[in-house]
Amino acid sequence: MDEYKLLSDMENLTEFVGGKIRIKGMVSDLPWQHLIGFQPGRQVRYFDIDDFQIVIYPEKEIPSGVPVIIGGTVIEVRGGGKGSKVDEEYAEYHIIVDWYEEMVL
Repeated sequence: MDEYKLLSDMENLTEFVGGKIRIKGMVSDLPWQHLIGFQPGRQVRYFDIDDFQIVIYPEKEIPSGVPVIIGGTVIEVRGGGKGSKVDEEYAEYHIIVDWYEEMVL
């Protein structure tokens, strides 16, 4: 696990594209609007980290509403805007999950 840098928040996720990180949070049942990238053989889940949400791509189901630590690789997903911003392109940063473990409280 030492190869996975522990992040305390998501502010600098852009600096870790292609890198391995680990972060604490929980799978959400209430998705916000996000870009979605296709990752063969993986599920799409929404992951809450305090007041922030990202998209993660695990191979296996991660229980929702349970605090976990995930470890994985940061990817950049690009897409167009909506409505009056349809011509703009923007990026989001997601995580391809390698592993997770439930946190003991």
